[in-house]
Amino acid sequence: MQKSFELKPDCKLTFTYTYDYDEAYPEALKVANTIRFPGFRKGHAPFGLVVRSYGLDALFDSAFSKLMTMKDLYRDLDETGHNSMFYPEFSTKPVKKGEPVVYEVVWTIEPQVELGEYKGTKLTVPEETVTDEMIDNRIQAELRKQTSFTNITDRPCQNGDMVTVDYAGTIDGVAFAGGSADNASFRLGEHTYLPELEDGIVGMSVGEEKDVNVHFPETYDKSLAGKDAVFHVKLSAIVEEKLPELDDDFVQDISDFDTVEEYRESVRKALQKEVEDRNRRHLSDRIIEHVENLSKIEISGQMMDMQTQHIYDTYVKRYAAMGRDYEKMLESSGLGKQFGMMMCREEAERLLKSYVITQKLVSELGIEVTDEDIEDLMEESREELGDRYDEFVERMTETDKDALREECQLRKLGEAMKELMEITFVAPDDPSLKPAAPEAGNEQAEEKAAEDGKE
Repeated sequence: MQKSFELKPDCKLTFTYTYDYDEAYPEALKVANTIRFPGFRKGHAPFGLVVRSYGLDALFDSAFSKLMTMKDLYRDLDETGHNSMFYPEFSTKPVKKGEPVVYEVVWTIEPQVELGEYKGTKLTVPEETVTDEMIDNRIQAELRKQTSFTNITDRPCQNGDMVTVDYAGTIDGVAFAGGSADNASFRLGEHTYLPELEDGIVGMSVGEEKDVNVHFPETYDKSLAGKDAVFHVKLSAIVEEKLPELDDDFVQDISDFDTVEEYRESVRKALQKEVEDRNRRHLSDRIIEHVENLSKIEISGQMMDMQTQHIYDTYVKRYAAMGRDYEKMLESSGLGKQFGMMMCREEAERLLKSYVITQKLVSELGIEVTDEDIEDLMEESREELGDRYDEFVERMTETDKDALREECQLRKLGEAMKELMEITFVAPDDPSLKPAAPEAGNEQAEEKAAEDGKE
């Protein structure tokens, strides 16, 4: 038997096994002898008669599994250094008596990557820093969690109040689509609605009704742009929201700290960790994207199809968990399943390319992750989790450990690439940065479905 292999497009690794006719014939004869043939005992029908009924190709095709077992085939694949997630495809060249018998085994192998020359290249990466504004916003968010709400009946409403109203709009005395609502709640001054409408509501008391004149701006929906309308409004509720005062007593109620200064410092530390994590992710993402653009990558259609279907199924399950139907959402948005599959395929391509580039770089640079690396990473969570740390460790699954290993890998990759490339760190809003790649595209379907639902 002679054996050869060749790597072909679409990540197809094709093995060719060539046997002398006399070498393969005994196994084909054994196949023929397993066939029951009318008028003959099993195994006693003449070979030529079986061939006329079933064909020479079919008998020799079945004989291949005797000549080469799956164990033999996987051994040959392993010897090439490639691997496959899929079962191979088998074929037999047309067989002629006395001539060599040729079998082909086609494996769909892992994506193929030819890294471009990235060493010494320049790259700009966004880097965040913790600001006083970020600290203030985080503290304000905590204050809002402790907001008290008071129903107001003894004064008119004012900007900052939450109000509940019924309204009905008309243009030239005629109602229009989307112009009416009952029990609409919003905060005055945030301009959730037309500024003229909100301004007209300011000063009303509970139970009061009035007409408010508004002018739709030219940039509004084309069916209403530039038109004058009258909204009849009835105010049914005013709610005043009051934030607690940020003082030592408040800090002691919501945290383990005694003073505002200590609490503020703890917020700064928490934000610092978040920012460092995001900066590391910015770095690894930019590096991988940069190297990907310099490299040649080939991913099989079979792997793309599998990953696309996996992503699509994930969306279906995610929506189902929220009591929603993903496919109906696509249909109601006018985009359809075909659009959903197309966007999932784009997402699959991004994820697969990112993964194979990462693994190729990790292999080329000899990056290894040890158990100690993972333990050090876990230790970073000890202060954040406090008494829950030990429980967190006990409940860790293999999937959790894989995620930690991947994080360690990316951190090491980022540090290694900083030594090999000219990387400049700039503020996230720096104009030198290119826009980030869009996500899966399901947001577009969501937005369109939401818009249609308002009509």
